[in-house]
Amino acid sequence: MIKKVNIALAILFALLFGLKGLKELKVARERDAAAPPPVSADQVRSELAPTVYYVHWTYFSAEDPISNRNGVLLDMLRAIFPNARFVELPEKVESFAEKLRTDPHAVVAGFGAHPTLAGFRSAPTPMAYGKLILMTLRSNPWSFAGAESLDQLRIVTTKSFLDYGILRERYERLGGDSPQFRVLSADTSLMEMAAMVEAGEADAFAVSGDIGDKGVAIDTMSIRILQRFRKSKPIDRDNVLLYVSTLDEPFAQAIVEAYETGLRNIDATGERHRIFDYYEMVTTPLPPAPAP
Repeated sequence: MIKKVNIALAILFALLFGLKGLKELKVARERDAAAPPPVSADQVRSELAPTVYYVHWTYFSAEDPISNRNGVLLDMLRAIFPNARFVELPEKVESFAEKLRTDPHAVVAGFGAHPTLAGFRSAPTPMAYGKLILMTLRSNPWSFAGAESLDQLRIVTTKSFLDYGILRERYERLGGDSPQFRVLSADTSLMEMAAMVEAGEADAFAVSGDIGDKGVAIDTMSIRILQRFRKSKPIDRDNVLLYVSTLDEPFAQAIVEAYETGLRNIDATGERHRIFDYYEMVTTPLPPAPAP
C-alpha cells in the first residue's frame, strides 16, 4: 500500500514539475516574441542621419552634377551614411568650427592639423590624406629636395594651407608677409596666385590634392594653369579626419562607431576603391583598426 502511495506521489510531483516547465517555456516564448530583433551594425548606420557640411576646398569635395557625384570624401560619407544630408557652405574651412559648435548633428571632413578644428572630436581612422604640392612655371627648373629646398623659392599661399606643418614652420619663422613667403586671405583664388607667379611676384603657389592624370583639383584649375605650370612631387601630407559635434554626445558616439565600421566595410567590399578610382586618385590602405 505504502509503495503504491509513493509511486502516486512521484507521478504527481513529476506532473507538477512538468506543468511548471511548460509554463516557464510559454513565458520565455512570449518574452522572446515581444522583444525586438537584434539590430545589426548596418541597420544602425543606415538609420543615422548626420548633416555633412562641406566647402569646395579641394579635389576631395568637387561636385560632378552630370553623374551625381560629390567628390571622394562626400561620396564615401554617402556610402557610409545613406541618410546623410549634405549642405554646402559658402565660406572656407574655418566655418566648420561654427557648425560643430551649433549643430548637434554636424559632421565635417577636415585636415587634422587645421587650427580652427583643434580640440574638436574626430574619428580615429583618417578618411584620406591631403597632399600638399607646389605649382611652378614650366620654365622654372626647381624641384623639391627636402624642406631646405623651399628656401630657394618665393612662395605664395593662403591661410587655409597653414595646417600643413612644412608651411606652418615657414610661417612661424618668416611671418606671412616676407619676400620669401606671403600668406594671403583664405578667399584668394588659385587664379590670383598663379597670376602673381606669372607676374614675377613669386616663384610658386601651394595647392592641395592628389596627383593624377587630370592634374590637381582640376575642377578649379584652368587649362591655362595646367598648360603653363607644372606640379611638384608631394612635399607634405596631413590626415583628413571626420569631425563630429559633441552637443549630442550619444549621437556623436554612434556616428563615430558607425563611421569606423562603415569605412572598413566599404573598403572590404571594394566600394572605397571604386570611389577613389572614379576620381583617378590612389587608394591609400587603411591603417590598422584602433584598439577597442
